[in-house]
Amino acid sequence: MLMDSNTQLGRFTLDPRTKILLLLSISLFVVSGVAGNNIWVRSSTYLLAVMPLLLLGLEGRIYLAGCYGAIYGACLYIAYVLVPVTDGLTNSMLLVLVGVFTRILPAIFSGLYLVSTTTVSEFLAACRKLGLPQQMTIPLAVVFRFFPTFFSEAIAIEKSLAMRGLRFKHIVRLRLLPLLINTTRIGEELSAAALSRGLSTSVTRSERQLLTFSWHDYLVLTIVALPLCLLFISLLFG
Repeated sequence: MLMDSNTQLGRFTLDPRTKILLLLSISLFVVSGVAGNNIWVRSSTYLLAVMPLLLLGLEGRIYLAGCYGAIYGACLYIAYVLVPVTDGLTNSMLLVLVGVFTRILPAIFSGLYLVSTTTVSEFLAACRKLGLPQQMTIPLAVVFRFFPTFFSEAIAIEKSLAMRGLRFKHIVRLRLLPLLINTTRIGEELSAAALSRGLSTSVTRSERQLLTFSWHDYLVLTIVALPLCLLFISLLFG
């Protein structure tokens, strides 16, 4: 039985390929700053930076959307309110802080959006549709499943310490060491699970996920392609 990734209980959702291309576009134009001083390309990158906030909200990830909006809004407040009224070392530190956060945050939350709204099977199906080699898709699948498990382990450790009244004691011994040990175990288990499920085989695998583009995929892909088109036009006619 094929499962359509775009009809999950009538909720707004994007095709995993759209999510991957959105993350790659944000990494290229927002993080690397390839837009340069071209005002049109830079304006389109701001639209890309807002996309994780909108998509997380539409997917019902209100907490993540709120965190992203609060942090990014604070960075904009610093950039447009505090930076003009400061000088010297304080001004330089604020500029560096704003520059780093406004470039890295969109990529981080775009990755969180991809991980939190996509299953491993959907991700693997999207990678195969995009033509990515298995040497790339298998490590990505392991990493893709690693982070949710890692965060759940960290939350479980924190809850166990809270039950024992040790919330603010021995950060390294009671938190970091168990987390590092569990991280090693999680990596080994996920690698073994990937191999036992035959992800490394060279035969063509059947798909249970029916990946289809809908109108909102085409809308997001248009926004994703906009900076690239504007950059090409600026290089061609600039």
